[in-house]
Amino acid sequence: MIEVNISCPNVKAGGLAYGTRPELAAEVTAVAKAHAGRVPVMVKLSPNVTDVTEIARAVAGAGADALSPHQHPAGDAH
Repeated sequence: MIEVNISCPNVKAGGLAYGTRPELAAEVTAVAKAHAGRVPVMVKLSPNVTDVTEIARAVAGAGADALSPHQHPAGDAH
């Protein structure tokens, strides 16, 4: 299984955009699926959104085989 971690900031490519914008989360998921072949793709979701179901639906619609919630919101010491 390949884990696509969109929960952490991608400093080189726009900060939190992948994990907080449904269209970008779906795009990243689709690219991962296109390159994964027969390997399942799990997307790790960010807790730093108002409605995580919006992101979850976007990545599921883009082909994610599984979803993984991230447990620590920004600023949480862990």
